[in-house]
Amino acid sequence: MRRAAISSTVLLLIGLLPACDQRNAANSPPASPASSPSAAAGQIAGSAVSFMNSAAVSGLLEEQASRLAEQKSNDFRTRELAKKLAKDHAQANQELAQLAAAKNVVLPQQLDQEHQAKLQSLQSVATDQFDSNYAGLLVAGHNQAVMLFEQEAKAGQDADVRAFAQRQLPKLREHLEQMQELPSLSAAERAPSPTPNPR
Repeated sequence: MRRAAISSTVLLLIGLLPACDQRNAANSPPASPASSPSAAAGQIAGSAVSFMNSAAVSGLLEEQASRLAEQKSNDFRTRELAKKLAKDHAQANQELAQLAAAKNVVLPQQLDQEHQAKLQSLQSVATDQFDSNYAGLLVAGHNQAVMLFEQEAKAGQDADVRAFAQRQLPKLREHLEQMQELPSLSAAERAPSPTPNPR
């Protein structure tokens, strides 16, 4: 009888073990996301992603338009400047792509509808009007790019993206000054755009 009683007690304790394990698991605190090696990877501010996307599309347009100008422009100065711009923007686009890959950000690989329409308009323009249209397009584009990069260089939330904007900004300003010296520009297009007042 005594041996039977001991055996019954052992079986009862074994039966209670799963229930105890379930209660302990329920009471254990959930694992912190920060403890996962990949949890912090790829985290980047939304404003930095927006800047990178805008910079990528702008850079693609300026590179492709400049390569087109190398072939279609009738002006030697315009062709030489277009060659420089195509090279500079190709390098900047490559650097931006490497930065995006490090941040796990997928950049657009082609122009959006708005910028594609601008490139197609330039492709279809008459030869005698090409230089003025190309210069006007890139002056307007560089004005916008300078403002975009100035904002990111001053107030960007991601240190690496902010540093990229700071490195590229002097080149964009140089491009803009050189474009404004082209003889095909009108007086209105040649006038520098006002820089927003810093806050």
